Amino acid sequence: MSMLGRWVAREPVRVYVYTVVTAILAVLVTYGVVDETALPVVLAAVSAVVAVPAVEVARSKVSPVGDQSTGG
Repeated sequence: MSMLGRWVAREPVRVYVYTVVTAILAVLVTYGVVDETALPVVLAAVSAVVAVPAVEVARSKVSPVGDQSTGG
């Protein structure tokens, strides 16, 4: 399986969200609502917004481990 195929299998919701957002932005650029030069900035902002909850979910599934070298 390709690297892209493995990523789609692991992150189906994120792939779906990115696909929908990209399609919506393409329509907005077509109708002139979003300037095509601003598109990379908008995509980066959307990616950041989508990434933050993913990081928080990952953090909620692990527990901190004390530093064994200091006895903590």
